[in-house]
Amino acid sequence: DVYLYTGGNTIKFIDPNGLWTFQIGFSGSAAAGGGVTVGAGFIFGYSNEQGFDIEVYVDAGGGGFIGVLLNATVGFTWSPNKNVHDVSGPALNLGGSCDIGIAGGYQANIPFSNNGPKPKTKTSHTLSIGLGAATGPYILPVEGHAVVSTTEVKTARDALKNLKVQQAIKNVQYAIDNIQKLFSPKKK
Repeated sequence: DVYLYTGGNTIKFIDPNGLWTFQIGFSGSAAAGGGVTVGAGFIFGYSNEQGFDIEVYVDAGGGGFIGVLLNATVGFTWSPNKNVHDVSGPALNLGGSCDIGIAGGYQANIPFSNNGPKPKTKTSHTLSIGLGAATGPYILPVEGHAVVSTTEVKTARDALKNLKVQQAIKNVQYAIDNIQKLFSPKKK
C-alpha cells in the first residue's frame, strides 16, 4: 500500500515524518556517445526534526549517452530524504530527454557509495525543461544516458566564500572608479 504511512487515509492523515527535499537549478550537458553534465542551484528541505533548510548545490559528472546532445535546462528535483545533505555524494543518473529546440527530460538519481548502495539515502527524481538539440537512434530527437555524477551541498555562505564574491565586487568597484576617473573632467 503506497499510502501505508498515513494508515491508508491521505485526507485525514499526513506523512508523520515530514521528510522531503526539493531542488531547483540550472544544468547543461554536451555529449556524443560519451559526455559531461554540470549544474548548480538551490536545495530546500524539511523534516519534523530539523524544520526547514535552504542550501546551495553543485554537481558534475560524465558517462554514456545514446545519441548526440547539447542542452541547457532548468531542473526540478524531489526526494524523500531526511535532510538536504543526504543528497551529497555520488549518484548514478539514468534518464533521457527529447530535444527539439525545446528540451524536456526525466532522470532518476540513484545514490551510491564506494561500498555499494547508500541505504539511508533515497533516490531522487528530476524533471527538466530548457533549450537543446539531440539526435538519437534513427535520427530521432531523443537521447538516453547513464551518468555518474557527484553532488556537493553547501551553505550559501560557504558557497559565496568559495566564489570569493566580496573580492569580485571590490574588483568591479575598482574598475568603475577608474573608468569614472578617465571620463570625468580634470580639476585645475
